[in-house]
Amino acid sequence: MKKQLFLTVTAIAMSALLTGSVWINVLLARRLGQYKAANANLRAERVLQVGEAVSGMHVMDLQSKPLLIPHGIQGKPTLLYVFTPSCVWCVANLDNIKHLTSQKREEYNIIGLSLAAEGISRYVEEHHLDFPVYIAEKELATEYKLGGTPQTIVVSKAGKVEANWIGAYGNSLKPEIDKFFHVTLPGLGQLQ
Repeated sequence: MKKQLFLTVTAIAMSALLTGSVWINVLLARRLGQYKAANANLRAERVLQVGEAVSGMHVMDLQSKPLLIPHGIQGKPTLLYVFTPSCVWCVANLDNIKHLTSQKREEYNIIGLSLAAEGISRYVEEHHLDFPVYIAEKELATEYKLGGTPQTIVVSKAGKVEANWIGAYGNSLKPEIDKFFHVTLPGLGQLQ
């Protein structure tokens, strides 16, 4: 009898613990969903959105001379390629950006923008970049919400963002960029 009572009480206790555990998991899953939504909103705030207006670019040339580059030079939109000399993904993406810029130089003002000044002249020379390269000033990096590299931004003649991709042109981005620009890019090179 005592054994039977003990087993019944144990079964009730286990059932209560199981029910409590299920409810805790449901509440945690709901909370996780809320955190994911909040995180997605924060990311969206930290990335230029299509249609967002941006001003001309305050940059420094490779000799550290400050310049203002307006949008719509020669009546063309701007293709802005953002990188850093130390970024291995930027190096792996070089064949893609060189192919893209060679195919689209008649349609776009192509500008390379480094987030770091250190080593930029050597990088440009070593990798034979055939488009103008500048160094981003802090205000520009803040306004354009720059951070991850490589990043490719298309800005209309009127200064509105038409496209914005963060990352190398791998499996997920390459088809989007191919479609947007009507090109077929070679894909990623080897990581160094």
